[in-house]
Amino acid sequence: MTKNNLPTRPPAFRRAGLPETVENRHMPLVRLRAFVALGLAIAGLSGCRPADDIRAYDAPKAVAPPAPAEAEVKVRLLGAMIPTAADSTACWFVKLVGPIAAINAVEKDFDAFVGSLTPTADPNVPLSWTVPAGWTADTSNPNRIVTLAGGPPNAPLQMYLSLPFGGSVASNVNRWRTLDLGLKNSPESEARKQATDTKVGTLTVHRVDLKGPGSAKKGGPFMGG
Repeated sequence: MTKNNLPTRPPAFRRAGLPETVENRHMPLVRLRAFVALGLAIAGLSGCRPADDIRAYDAPKAVAPPAPAEAEVKVRLLGAMIPTAADSTACWFVKLVGPIAAINAVEKDFDAFVGSLTPTADPNVPLSWTVPAGWTADTSNPNRIVTLAGGPPNAPLQMYLSLPFGGSVASNVNRWRTLDLGLKNSPESEARKQATDTKVGTLTVHRVDLKGPGSAKKGGPFMGG
């Protein structure tokens, strides 16, 4: 309370809502109010933006790289494993491999050749055969019993009967898969299923029909079976 019992008016800077400083104590009320209004205006401009200026931004999503294309299947292999005896793991091998279209054209010749195989009593030539029409026979390769040449003129092929050698049916299927077709090995049980068992006279034949992209790997002459 002051003289005449009238309440004392707060200083101008307090009425303006400003903190108590030396400068604010001596600043006229009009200037204080203008200063406060300017501050509020600046705060309003910086804190509020028109709705049109607000933009949504979608972060780019990671895109998985494309899966590598599967190798094109180009090569077909027809094969036959013929055990030399019922209790033997050694087999004679017949193999015909080449471009799919060329093999398709002579599949019947392959089956005819395998179907003509007959055991003999000659230890030097244990099997006899019939050469399919359009094919020629050559017995000069020491690792083969006979090599037949034929097939389409634009894609000549070789089909041959090898000397016997060992290995399970599954292991030889996988050898053909990797060596001739460029495929991965199959589990033994699956590889065995890729050979179909048939009979040719008294002979058991494990027939194989596989396709793949082909492989540049080649084995030695004895591994050509």
